[in-house]
Amino acid sequence: MGTPAGSNVVLTPVADPADPRLAPFRRLSDAAFRRRVETSSAFGGGIVVLEGWLALERGLRTRHRLKAVLVDRAKAARALDLLAGGAGTDPVTVFTAPTALIDEVVGFALHRGVVAVADRGRDPLWSSIARRARTSLLVHGVGDAENMGMLIRNAAAFDVGAVLVDPTCTPPLSRRSIRVSVGYALTVPLATVRTAMATRALVDLGIPVYALSPAMVRTVRSRTVPPPRQAVRASTRSFPTCRGGRL
Repeated sequence: MGTPAGSNVVLTPVADPADPRLAPFRRLSDAAFRRRVETSSAFGGGIVVLEGWLALERGLRTRHRLKAVLVDRAKAARALDLLAGGAGTDPVTVFTAPTALIDEVVGFALHRGVVAVADRGRDPLWSSIARRARTSLLVHGVGDAENMGMLIRNAAAFDVGAVLVDPTCTPPLSRRSIRVSVGYALTVPLATVRTAMATRALVDLGIPVYALSPAMVRTVRSRTVPPPRQAVRASTRSFPTCRGGRL
């Protein structure tokens, strides 16, 4: 039995790494295993894993509903303080354990001392966030989770209003992507859509789409007045050039 630590937070010490309640935290670095555990779709379902204090803090009050936290028992007070300020009204279990037990469960040394799981919320409709955004980022063919996280972190820094991720990419809400983005993957308006479809739709709306390429397909001259709306494409692969609204 856990100890109530607030209106919706229950503090629960654990002493056995095989405790079945820790199943969502198990083998976090095993990609194939985690794909089965975190299965989701654009219509919700599945879970997201929030590693580190910044990711946990930014994950509060998002479309993803926090369910449980696993924290080093020496840092439990910090986790409770954080949750007291923004965990909402849904019940949250805070599992506390010694460092060695946590490392055994997650499969690596969890230096930050905290990891959480949340029910993944439904992705927003890509066309809706793109229509509202002053700047959109289209991401295509990015297979490395850390690169994805860095793109999302930069998107947050430059106030990008829509991050549109092609299905060829690594999942933008994977644990590593969220960690490297320092939690902004949970807060930046983000949706999955095929880059070709999104590019055509943006061009049809009169929104210029820019990309950099070593192929020197076209030179973009400097502008003294930036366009009111724009989109930028980022990719590790070549993709067709958009001309006249057609790819």
